[in-house]
Amino acid sequence: MSDKKFLVTIVLATIILLGNIYINIYIIKDVLVDHAKKQDRSSYGVSSYTVGPATTGKKGSIRNKQQDTTLNQDDHTAASTVLASYSTFNQSTIHSSKHPKVNQGDFPNEVYVNEEYRIIFFPVAKVACTEWLRFFLRLNNSPLWCTSGYQNGIHSAKRQGIKFITDYTLEEQTDMMTSQDWTRAIFVREPKKRIFSAFLDKTHNKDWSNNFCPHYASLGGNQSECIERRYDFDFFVRKLIDKLSADPHWMPCYDYIDEKWWPYMTFISTMENVRHDAQILLKSVKSSVDGVSAWDRIGRDGWGGDFKKMGCNDAGVRNNTVAFLEARPEGHKTDADNLNKEKKHYTRELEMIIEERYAKDLHNPYYHFPQRKIINNEEDDSE
Repeated sequence: MSDKKFLVTIVLATIILLGNIYINIYIIKDVLVDHAKKQDRSSYGVSSYTVGPATTGKKGSIRNKQQDTTLNQDDHTAASTVLASYSTFNQSTIHSSKHPKVNQGDFPNEVYVNEEYRIIFFPVAKVACTEWLRFFLRLNNSPLWCTSGYQNGIHSAKRQGIKFITDYTLEEQTDMMTSQDWTRAIFVREPKKRIFSAFLDKTHNKDWSNNFCPHYASLGGNQSECIERRYDFDFFVRKLIDKLSADPHWMPCYDYIDEKWWPYMTFISTMENVRHDAQILLKSVKSSVDGVSAWDRIGRDGWGGDFKKMGCNDAGVRNNTVAFLEARPEGHKTDADNLNKEKKHYTRELEMIIEERYAKDLHNPYYHFPQRKIINNEEDDSE
């Protein structure tokens, strides 16, 4: 009996030891995964990366596991660095049987859908949204992509040439937002630059007096003050965008998507890298009809010149060798990235207001902006 007891004791001790080893392995793995995530976010700066069912690399490299569209060195000079931590986390998310469901209001602004290329695109105001609108109109073979004949410009024509996610049932939207067959993409922008761009753009066109100021007054603001102080950045930050907080031009990028859907986004990049990373994204999505990428189809040429004067026919496009976003229309160049220009309008207090109001953008775990101070403590706010 003593031998049997001894044998049982040895077996039990071995089981306990193996169990402890197993638990420790998982603890170590979780620590390493968490460390890898932090290293990724701290080292990438404003460079983009992908999340969701795609693996991720520097500068927005994307490899969709369903389409197997890995970019080689000829496509992208920067080597792709696969981050196992994001891949592991998001594979478990995508394969989970407990997916969230799309509810009314999950996507408060327009979301473009192209079924042939299985892409869902979330345009963000002041993040090249007009150029992306033109791209998706052209991708849908709509002649409206280079039109200027509408009273309110290209944006008033989009309903005639684009499908939106709201064109589908909530059940269909849920399937599209959780399926590995779809690419879900968004470009975001550092909030101080984005708000400054909105100020330079909107205060210098007729929408200010005809739209923004009347709306501001309807919510209790002083319309006369709004008109008189249209070029006052202090008024813009402290009063106007505070009352008109739901306006898409300055709504936080984070709020464009309900928070439960951020883990399901498969491509996230920034305005700072939009030209470069747009090419990466568009090379990764391919037609379900003939396998041609969106970049090769319409992205690589046909985008130069003035859209009001350019030839929109096939000959005009073929003779135009400028790639998508290589030359942006003059009307959308606000020079908001000019630091000296920012310093003429920002004060440290205004900067702090933006940092607080757009904390969700600055601290979103799915993309990272480096800390940036326009006004240093040593500088005089009056400069």
